[in-house]
Amino acid sequence: MKRFVSYLCGLCLVILSCTQSEATTPDIAITPEVLNFSAEGGVQEVAITANFEYDINTNASWLSYTKNDKGLTIVVTPSNVEKK
Repeated sequence: MKRFVSYLCGLCLVILSCTQSEATTPDIAITPEVLNFSAEGGVQEVAITANFEYDINTNASWLSYTKNDKGLTIVVTPSNVEKK
């Protein structure tokens, strides 16, 4: 089972970069904070609201994402691990 904890940070998927004035405190909200995928993979949505521009990067071959106006669509491919 592939599990994303605390907004995918546990898997080093997200790199955020800020481009705002020094007077603005960065603020971001991510829902849900935890995603769970079975060995079959799947597609899930993550809502992101932020007061700054952010970038997202991954080097995982089994994971892809699409950034949209509401957040992200996360796609996880099926695992090649056989069940015992």
